Amino acid sequence: MEKIDFLTKYSSSVGIVYADVNGLKEINDTLGHQAGDAALRQAARLLTKCYGLENTYRIGGDEFLVLVPLVTELDFKTSVRRLRELAAGKADLSIAIGSEWVADTAQLERAITKTDQRMYCDKVEYYNRRGKKRETRHDLNDGLTPSESAVGLSDDCLVLNALHCILGLLVIR
Repeated sequence: MEKIDFLTKYSSSVGIVYADVNGLKEINDTLGHQAGDAALRQAARLLTKCYGLENTYRIGGDEFLVLVPLVTELDFKTSVRRLRELAAGKADLSIAIGSEWVADTAQLERAITKTDQRMYCDKVEYYNRRGKKRETRHDLNDGLTPSESAVGLSDDCLVLNALHCILGLLVIR
């Protein structure tokens, strides 16, 4: 993706959000694909409202990636809180969210992986709260340093799968 190539070329800060629509298969199966498409559009609108169209990418299926360059850590964390609050206020939409801020884009690919891992843990927690066992798609500690693995899997929950479709990123238009 051109934006990732550009960002890694120049050292700067970047905020990353990985988001995924919870329960999309169930929405499609029970309410129809039009309802599923509406959920995807609603998630895209929510992300672009918080981060702008130029920073928001649909990377496949029900997954979205947000890359916010040159943002301070405080501003980024504030924006993630706002995103979570706005998403929580949607009765007909639930999204799993992972986020990471890095001071140097040289760490961008690793940070995208960690962000996806955090999103997936948020998704697992969503299903666990609903009494639905969700099988993990990865070993929860894949690709992590020993100190990252020791942190635990609650708020800093880490799972792997961000770069599997980076080359297929599509701007939401």
